[in-house]
Amino acid sequence: MARSNRRDVVESEGVKRSVLERLRPRTAKVNSARRTSEETSAAGRNDSFTADRLLDKWAVEERTSLDITTIYRKIKIGTFPAPLRVGLRRVAWRESDVAAWQNNLVVGVGRG
Repeated sequence: MARSNRRDVVESEGVKRSVLERLRPRTAKVNSARRTSEETSAAGRNDSFTADRLLDKWAVEERTSLDITTIYRKIKIGTFPAPLRVGLRRVAWRESDVAAWQNNLVVGVGRG
C-alpha cells in the first residue's frame, strides 16, 4: 500500500480547508503582513506631525544635570513637567517638554 502525505489524509477525512492552513508553516504570511503594515504606516504618515521622542529618567538626568530625586521634587511643586506612564513600572518625559522647561529657566541667580 502506498504511503499518503498529510494533505491526502486530511482531505480524505473530510476536514475543512482551514485545518490545512493551520498545519502549514506561516512564515511567508507573517513576513508579507509585516511588510504591508510597515508600508501602510509609512504611506499614511502625516508630514506635518513630528513624533516627539520619549526620554527615560537617565536621559532626563543627563540633559538637566539634576538628580531624579530633585526632578520628582520639582514635579511635585509644579516647576518641572510631569512624566508620561509608558508601562506599569516605567515613565518617560517628552523631549519637547524638557526642552521647553530648559528654555524657560532664568539665567543667573538673583540675590538681593
